[in-house]
Amino acid sequence: SYSDLSVEPVAFECVCMMPPGHPLAERGTLTPEDLDGVPFVSILRDHMTYPQISAAVLGCNARWNVVAEVQYFVTAAEMIARGTGVGLVDPITARGFAARAEFRPFSPAVTYEFGLITASSGEMSISATNFLAMLREELAALSAWSAARA
Repeated sequence: SYSDLSVEPVAFECVCMMPPGHPLAERGTLTPEDLDGVPFVSILRDHMTYPQISAAVLGCNARWNVVAEVQYFVTAAEMIARGTGVGLVDPITARGFAARAEFRPFSPAVTYEFGLITASSGEMSISATNFLAMLREELAALSAWSAARA
């Protein structure tokens, strides 16, 4: 049952990713208006971030020029790094493409959320405890990496 589980929520703001040298890289925080007509690699409609992205772009009457729809952020990131367009990706994926692309904050924020789920009773194994400690350190480092791009 769910009462036997403990959930530690984790949330990150997505960043706008673009290929190196893209004109939008000259700007600071990007908005939906900045993306008007720009080729955009979108995540699929059933992804948790899609409603936020769609509401942001369509809510300001910007022309959303979707050139590809993909299931995973890593697929979008690879296409963006190869020059297909720009897009919003989570910072976990973005960090892996730091040498191949540029990133800017996006407003309004598009939040990517997940949870670290553990048993609420009993002790975890030493391996699980060490893994969670290492994961939390990496998530903190990711937050610092993401904040440095804001």
